[in-house]
Amino acid sequence: MNSEASLQLIRMFALAVLAMVLVGQGRVPRARECAHAARDLAIKGDLGRMPQTVMAYTATAAVYAAEDRFEEALRELEPVLDLRRKNSGLGPWSTIVPTLLLARIRLALGDAAGAAELAEEAREVLAALPDGTETLQARLADLDRRLARPSREADNTEPLTEREVAVLRMLGGTLTLREIGNELYVSANTVKTHTQAIYRKLGVSSRREAVAHGKRLGI
Repeated sequence: MNSEASLQLIRMFALAVLAMVLVGQGRVPRARECAHAARDLAIKGDLGRMPQTVMAYTATAAVYAAEDRFEEALRELEPVLDLRRKNSGLGPWSTIVPTLLLARIRLALGDAAGAAELAEEAREVLAALPDGTETLQARLADLDRRLARPSREADNTEPLTEREVAVLRMLGGTLTLREIGNELYVSANTVKTHTQAIYRKLGVSSRREAVAHGKRLGI
Protein backbone atom coordinates (compact mmCIF):
# COMPACT_ATOMS: atom_id res chain seq x y z
CA MET A 1 0.00 0.00 0.00
CA ASN A 2 1.40 3.43 -0.93
CA SER A 3 1.63 6.32 1.54
CA GLU A 4 -1.44 8.11 0.16
CA ALA A 5 -3.59 5.00 0.56
CA SER A 6 -2.21 4.49 4.08
CA LEU A 7 -3.20 8.03 5.03
CA GLN A 8 -6.70 7.52 3.61
CA LEU A 9 -7.05 4.33 5.61
CA ILE A 10 -5.96 6.02 8.83
CA ARG A 11 -8.32 8.95 8.23
CA MET A 12 -11.20 6.62 7.43
CA PHE A 13 -10.62 4.61 10.61
CA ALA A 14 -10.35 7.75 12.77
CA LEU A 15 -13.57 9.20 11.35
CA ALA A 16 -15.39 5.91 11.92
CA VAL A 17 -14.28 5.67 15.55
CA LEU A 18 -15.20 9.32 16.13
CA ALA A 19 -18.64 8.71 14.63
CA MET A 20 -19.30 5.84 17.03
CA VAL A 21 -18.14 7.93 19.99
CA LEU A 22 -20.53 10.70 18.91
CA VAL A 23 -23.39 8.22 18.61
CA GLY A 24 -22.70 7.15 22.19
CA GLN A 25 -22.90 10.80 23.23
CA GLY A 26 -26.21 11.27 21.43
CA ARG A 27 -24.71 13.68 18.88
CA VAL A 28 -26.24 11.86 15.94
CA PRO A 29 -26.15 14.62 13.26
CA ARG A 30 -22.42 15.13 13.75
CA ALA A 31 -21.92 11.37 13.93
CA ARG A 32 -23.72 11.02 10.60
CA GLU A 33 -21.32 13.47 8.97
CA CYS A 34 -18.27 11.58 10.24
CA ALA A 35 -19.67 8.16 9.37
CA HIS A 36 -20.58 9.19 5.83
CA ALA A 37 -17.16 10.76 5.37
CA ALA A 38 -15.53 7.53 6.50
CA ARG A 39 -17.73 5.51 4.18
CA ASP A 40 -16.97 7.81 1.26
CA LEU A 41 -13.26 7.34 1.87
CA ALA A 42 -13.72 3.59 1.91
CA ILE A 43 -15.53 3.68 -1.43
CA LYS A 44 -13.82 6.49 -3.32
CA GLY A 45 -10.39 5.69 -1.94
CA ASP A 46 -10.62 2.19 -3.41
CA LEU A 47 -10.31 0.70 0.07
CA GLY A 48 -13.41 -1.45 -0.25
CA ARG A 49 -11.59 -4.77 -0.32
CA MET A 50 -9.62 -4.09 2.83
CA PRO A 51 -11.02 -5.65 6.03
CA GLN A 52 -10.36 -2.43 7.99
CA THR A 53 -13.23 -0.76 6.14
CA VAL A 54 -15.68 -2.72 8.31
CA MET A 55 -15.35 0.13 10.82
CA ALA A 56 -16.64 2.71 8.32
CA TYR A 57 -19.73 0.60 7.64
CA THR A 58 -20.10 -0.15 11.35
CA ALA A 59 -20.17 3.58 12.07
CA THR A 60 -22.79 4.16 9.37
CA ALA A 61 -24.89 1.29 10.72
CA ALA A 62 -24.58 2.73 14.24
CA VAL A 63 -25.96 6.04 12.98
CA TYR A 64 -28.84 4.30 11.21
CA ALA A 65 -29.61 2.34 14.39
CA ALA A 66 -29.59 5.56 16.44
CA GLU A 67 -32.14 6.92 13.97
CA ASP A 68 -34.27 3.74 14.29
CA ARG A 69 -33.52 2.85 10.66
CA PHE A 70 -32.79 -0.75 11.57
CA GLU A 71 -33.40 -2.37 8.18
CA GLU A 72 -30.89 0.01 6.58
CA ALA A 73 -28.45 -0.64 9.42
CA LEU A 74 -28.74 -4.38 8.83
CA ARG A 75 -28.11 -4.05 5.09
CA GLU A 76 -25.12 -1.82 5.77
CA LEU A 77 -23.41 -3.99 8.33
CA GLU A 78 -24.12 -7.65 7.66
CA PRO A 79 -22.17 -8.09 4.38
CA VAL A 80 -19.01 -6.37 5.60
CA LEU A 81 -19.05 -8.27 8.89
CA ASP A 82 -19.03 -11.50 6.90
CA LEU A 83 -15.99 -10.14 5.04
CA ARG A 84 -14.30 -9.24 8.33
CA ARG A 85 -14.79 -12.76 9.70
CA LYS A 86 -12.87 -14.15 6.73
CA ASN A 87 -9.84 -11.97 7.45
CA SER A 88 -7.75 -12.70 10.51
CA GLY A 89 -5.24 -9.88 10.07
CA LEU A 90 -6.98 -7.42 12.37
CA GLY A 91 -7.36 -7.38 16.13
CA PRO A 92 -10.53 -8.86 17.67
CA TRP A 93 -11.86 -5.38 18.59
CA SER A 94 -12.76 -4.82 14.94
CA THR A 95 -14.87 -7.96 15.05
CA ILE A 96 -16.50 -7.64 18.46
CA VAL A 97 -17.74 -4.06 18.00
CA PRO A 98 -19.68 -4.72 14.76
CA THR A 99 -20.85 -8.11 16.08
CA LEU A 100 -22.40 -6.55 19.18
CA LEU A 101 -23.93 -3.78 17.08
CA LEU A 102 -25.42 -6.28 14.64
CA ALA A 103 -26.85 -8.21 17.60
CA ARG A 104 -28.61 -5.06 18.86
CA ILE A 105 -29.95 -4.38 15.37
CA ARG A 106 -31.30 -7.91 15.01
CA LEU A 107 -32.91 -7.70 18.44
CA ALA A 108 -34.57 -4.41 17.48
CA LEU A 109 -35.94 -6.14 14.38
CA GLY A 110 -37.41 -8.92 16.50
CA ASP A 111 -34.80 -11.54 15.69
CA ALA A 112 -33.94 -12.61 19.25
CA ALA A 113 -32.43 -15.88 18.05
CA GLY A 114 -30.08 -14.13 15.66
CA ALA A 115 -29.16 -11.58 18.31
CA ALA A 116 -28.43 -14.32 20.85
CA GLU A 117 -26.26 -16.17 18.35
CA LEU A 118 -24.21 -13.04 17.73
CA ALA A 119 -23.96 -12.40 21.48
CA GLU A 120 -22.49 -15.88 21.92
CA GLU A 121 -20.04 -15.22 19.10
CA ALA A 122 -18.87 -12.03 20.79
CA ARG A 123 -18.69 -13.78 24.15
CA GLU A 124 -16.37 -16.45 22.76
CA VAL A 125 -14.01 -13.83 21.30
CA LEU A 126 -14.01 -11.81 24.53
CA ALA A 127 -13.26 -14.88 26.62
CA ALA A 128 -9.97 -15.32 24.77
CA LEU A 129 -8.83 -11.74 25.34
CA PRO A 130 -6.68 -10.43 28.19
CA ASP A 131 -7.80 -7.79 30.69
CA GLY A 132 -8.81 -4.33 29.52
CA THR A 133 -12.08 -5.25 27.82
CA GLU A 134 -14.39 -3.75 30.44
CA THR A 135 -16.21 -1.50 27.96
CA LEU A 136 -16.90 -4.38 25.60
CA GLN A 137 -17.93 -6.62 28.50
CA ALA A 138 -20.38 -3.91 29.59
CA ARG A 139 -21.88 -3.77 26.09
CA LEU A 140 -22.29 -7.54 26.11
CA ALA A 141 -23.89 -7.44 29.56
CA ASP A 142 -26.32 -4.78 28.35
CA LEU A 143 -27.19 -6.97 25.36
CA ASP A 144 -27.74 -9.93 27.67
CA ARG A 145 -30.14 -7.84 29.74
CA ARG A 146 -32.08 -6.87 26.64
CA LEU A 147 -32.27 -10.49 25.59
CA ALA A 148 -33.34 -11.67 29.03
CA ARG A 149 -36.92 -12.84 29.38
CA PRO A 150 -38.58 -14.62 32.28
CA SER A 151 -38.45 -18.40 31.71
CA ARG A 152 -41.74 -20.23 31.64
CA GLU A 153 -42.26 -23.35 33.73
CA ALA A 154 -41.45 -26.63 32.00
CA ASP A 155 -44.98 -27.91 32.60
CA ASN A 156 -46.31 -25.14 30.38
CA THR A 157 -43.75 -25.67 27.64
CA GLU A 158 -45.20 -26.12 24.19
CA PRO A 159 -43.81 -29.34 22.67
CA LEU A 160 -40.97 -28.97 20.19
CA THR A 161 -41.33 -30.39 16.71
CA GLU A 162 -39.01 -33.18 15.56
CA ARG A 163 -36.92 -30.72 13.53
CA GLU A 164 -36.74 -28.26 16.43
CA VAL A 165 -35.45 -31.06 18.66
CA ALA A 166 -32.76 -31.83 16.06
CA VAL A 167 -31.73 -28.17 15.94
CA LEU A 168 -31.70 -27.89 19.74
CA ARG A 169 -29.39 -30.89 20.03
CA MET A 170 -27.00 -29.30 17.55
CA LEU A 171 -27.10 -25.99 19.42
CA GLY A 172 -25.24 -27.80 22.18
CA GLY A 173 -22.17 -28.03 19.97
CA THR A 174 -19.92 -25.37 18.51
CA LEU A 175 -21.52 -25.06 15.06
CA THR A 176 -22.91 -21.71 13.91
CA LEU A 177 -26.49 -21.51 12.69
CA ARG A 178 -25.22 -21.53 9.13
CA GLU A 179 -23.16 -24.66 9.77
CA ILE A 180 -26.13 -26.34 11.43
CA GLY A 181 -28.14 -25.56 8.31
CA ASN A 182 -25.48 -27.22 6.19
CA GLU A 183 -25.65 -30.32 8.38
CA LEU A 184 -29.45 -30.45 8.13
CA TYR A 185 -29.53 -29.45 4.44
CA VAL A 186 -31.59 -26.33 5.09
CA SER A 187 -30.80 -22.62 4.88
CA ALA A 188 -29.40 -20.56 7.73
CA ASN A 189 -32.66 -18.58 7.76
CA THR A 190 -34.62 -21.81 8.29
CA VAL A 191 -32.39 -22.71 11.23
CA LYS A 192 -32.93 -19.19 12.64
CA THR A 193 -36.69 -19.70 12.37
CA HIS A 194 -36.44 -23.02 14.21
CA THR A 195 -34.20 -21.45 16.84
CA GLN A 196 -36.63 -18.58 17.41
CA ALA A 197 -39.43 -21.14 17.87
CA ILE A 198 -37.26 -23.08 20.33
CA TYR A 199 -36.53 -19.94 22.35
CA ARG A 200 -40.20 -19.00 22.39
CA LYS A 201 -41.42 -22.44 23.40
CA LEU A 202 -38.79 -22.91 26.10
CA GLY A 203 -39.12 -19.35 27.37
CA VAL A 204 -35.40 -18.61 27.02
CA SER A 205 -33.38 -15.89 25.32
CA SER A 206 -29.99 -17.40 24.53
CA ARG A 207 -28.42 -20.48 23.01
CA ARG A 208 -26.84 -21.43 26.33
CA GLU A 209 -30.19 -21.24 28.15
CA ALA A 210 -31.93 -23.25 25.43
CA VAL A 211 -29.34 -26.04 25.65
CA ALA A 212 -29.52 -26.08 29.46
CA HIS A 213 -33.34 -26.16 29.37
CA GLY A 214 -33.24 -28.91 26.77
CA LYS A 215 -31.04 -31.02 29.01
CA ARG A 216 -33.52 -30.60 31.86
CA LEU A 217 -36.20 -31.88 29.51
CA GLY A 218 -34.05 -34.84 28.51
CA ILE A 219 -33.30 -33.59 25.00
